[in-house]
Amino acid sequence: SSRFGLKQPIHNWQCSSHPAAMSALAQFLLNDGRVDAQVVSYVTQTLQLDSVSDFANFWTSAEYEKGVQADIVQKVAGFGDASSPAAKLQTTRLRAAWKLAQGQASGSPTAAKALVKEAAAAAQCVGMGWTSPDVTTATWDGLWAALVFKARNPEKFKMDVSDVVVADRPGYLARSMTINATGKRVEEHIYASEREGEKIYRIADSGTRRETDDERVIALKEGPLRVESFQRHAIEGYRADWRALSNSVKLMVQVFADYVAKTEGKAGGVGLGVRGEEIKGVLHVSLWESMKETICDLVRFFSRSDVSTKECTGLMWRAFTADGGTHRVNIY
Repeated sequence: SSRFGLKQPIHNWQCSSHPAAMSALAQFLLNDGRVDAQVVSYVTQTLQLDSVSDFANFWTSAEYEKGVQADIVQKVAGFGDASSPAAKLQTTRLRAAWKLAQGQASGSPTAAKALVKEAAAAAQCVGMGWTSPDVTTATWDGLWAALVFKARNPEKFKMDVSDVVVADRPGYLARSMTINATGKRVEEHIYASEREGEKIYRIADSGTRRETDDERVIALKEGPLRVESFQRHAIEGYRADWRALSNSVKLMVQVFADYVAKTEGKAGGVGLGVRGEEIKGVLHVSLWESMKETICDLVRFFSRSDVSTKECTGLMWRAFTADGGTHRVNIY
């Protein structure tokens, strides 16, 4: 207050949150590490770490992964549950910040080379997602059919696996297989959302059948036709960094396209569906009325006999004779 009893205005430069008043470490964690302000406050005020060097030397390379979680994140209000998405995100960002701080603190050519090497490796990974170039040698339906077939037959798509066992479960496909390179047995739950064009893979514990928090997604996109691949949180839906090599995903898309080119339209029949050409010059309501007429007056449109229909609650029952047999269907 002034000597006249009036309160003096508080200027931005006087606030502890203003960059001029922040420590170098706080600015580093907020700007470079994108760490939550509450977590930064705990690091700088409770632990009283002031410099990037202090942060880099707080743990050894063998300790930092568990250290950032147990010593910092779990001590901050709102992040106590290590399994929560928010806590996982802060732990991941703090670990990345610690690695970056190591290079800045040492300033050695070796550390700088290590950072460059790590950045180059990250650039070759799927990361937050990978999108293929436009797919011009296959159709959406063909690619979806390939995804469906691959779920049950991964070894036919250049996956180095063996002893594949699949079982249909309510709402998903359970698949277990042996990774030949490691000899490890892996169990997955595979979900399909044709409306979204997504095949979703979740690793499951072979004993408890409990799924992991993350899921890996292969998605078909249109306009133009392309394939996306990424990892996301199964419940919250946010994307997560995926360290799988992008080259393996590129190879997968090429294998899909090759498979479609060899098989699409070759087997005959409807298969997984037929998509007609765009219908022009006809109103939607007129087309709908024509479809309704084919239900009640089948012989007018197709070579059938002994046609009978009956309106039931919520459906139309129809019976007819064709190809030497009687067919009965419920039409909804």
